[in-house]
Amino acid sequence: MAGEVRRRLDEILDATLAAFPSQGRDLGLHAYDGQVDDLSPAALAGRADERRRHLAELAAMAAGDDQEGDDRDHLALYLAEEELMLARREEARRDPMWANRVLRVSSYLEGPAATEAERADALRRHLEQVPDALDGLAAGLDEVPLAFREAAADVLAGYASFYRTEAAGQAGREVAERAAAAVERYAARVGALDGPPLEPWGAADFGELLRVRTGVPLDAAALLARGRAEADRQLARQREAAGRAGGTVAELRAKVGPAAGELLPLAKGLVAECRRFVADSGFVSLPDDEPPGVELAPPFLRGATAFYHSPGPFEPADPAAFRRYHLTPPLPEWDVERTARWLALFQPQTLAICTLHETYPGHHAHELHLRRAPSRIATALWNEVLGEGWAHYCEEAAFEAGFRAGDPDAEVAMRTDALVRAARLLCAVGMHTQGMSLDEATREFEETAGLDPDHARLEAVRGTWDPGYFGYTLGKLEILDLRERVGGDAAAFHDRLLALGTPPPAIAARRLLP
Repeated sequence: MAGEVRRRLDEILDATLAAFPSQGRDLGLHAYDGQVDDLSPAALAGRADERRRHLAELAAMAAGDDQEGDDRDHLALYLAEEELMLARREEARRDPMWANRVLRVSSYLEGPAATEAERADALRRHLEQVPDALDGLAAGLDEVPLAFREAAADVLAGYASFYRTEAAGQAGREVAERAAAAVERYAARVGALDGPPLEPWGAADFGELLRVRTGVPLDAAALLARGRAEADRQLARQREAAGRAGGTVAELRAKVGPAAGELLPLAKGLVAECRRFVADSGFVSLPDDEPPGVELAPPFLRGATAFYHSPGPFEPADPAAFRRYHLTPPLPEWDVERTARWLALFQPQTLAICTLHETYPGHHAHELHLRRAPSRIATALWNEVLGEGWAHYCEEAAFEAGFRAGDPDAEVAMRTDALVRAARLLCAVGMHTQGMSLDEATREFEETAGLDPDHARLEAVRGTWDPGYFGYTLGKLEILDLRERVGGDAAAFHDRLLALGTPPPAIAARRLLP
């Protein structure tokens, strides 16, 4: 019976990847190369029937051991989130950026030289399917709120340009041009659609989002209180650190960033520093570690200021050849003022905290363990609350373990970052369950996180369409709570936690607690 349960769990996972092959490619499974997600109304209806059959089967499934029980429940939560987004929230009917699943092709552009021809062929096959796939998605769009239209306009224009440049160089000009033209037709269709303003998710849907991402029901009011307590704690300690640094928080944050030509040397030094800290402190083990390369982000991956990019955990080629810590440089066409604003985001203390988060002991270290996860499902299913929560937890936990001991400037940067994440939690819960207005959310970011009005507004607006940005702080709080309950040596706790993969926190808790 136990063998049959494992077989069925893997078959249900395979059915999910077959429905959304973009997920398989992201995992490094090359069987899905050259395949494109079918997001047409007919395909999504068929997937809904299949998903509900699988949810019913998982609910009745008796696991043969603890790992099967964890995988069953993790898979059920993953499918329940898909049900929430596609059925209850009808995201594919309202959000044109589900097209990202169709349009993302960066995985074909990276890999060993020996696979270049194979990757080029897969990219051509993928691009050939883009026009029909976008037509299918467009057929289901019937109302697009302004926030989604505005977000889609720049992104879709970027894809069209990217296809005509980078993708054309590998797949050929003709097929890339047809795909780019299809993107422009889709963008025009999206721009012509109208829709009501975005409304709060409401207690029921927001509560379901919390459940599927944590593994247990959470009370929104209680979560709001936890978030407020965390914000108050960080504010107090930020001010203490600023006093030790001999200035105000605003003065310390106003320091200029490096010159563009100094970005890579600065980041390389910080990666080495963070890796040395982890090794010397024993914060967490680093199995089969090779440091990620530090490079400027290629045009097809630019977006965030700095980020970790790795092959999927099933990638058969040497993963060390693909791991990169990318920094997005200012663009040549920017004026001096905009360039200075962008480079200020790389102020050395701020970039040090980002490097903890993205490399050691954050995402890069986590990925090393993920490749050793105990099952296919534990390897394949990424839980955002635990995954982003771990990286955010590492920022403060590193200071607790002695990172940059006695450096109050660095501590101010760390707590400033934590306050932005805490404000996200407060505004997500507030806007979607407590009647908080957009103006009130903007003020929350200004007062709690110290953001300027324009940046605060952008963060507040993001919360209207991405309520899951609570995950950083919620995940950190769940890990801190679990660490206290488990007790004992922190380094041993870190290794035990990462050995599980990235399950929802409730599943991690039942494995780690007596």
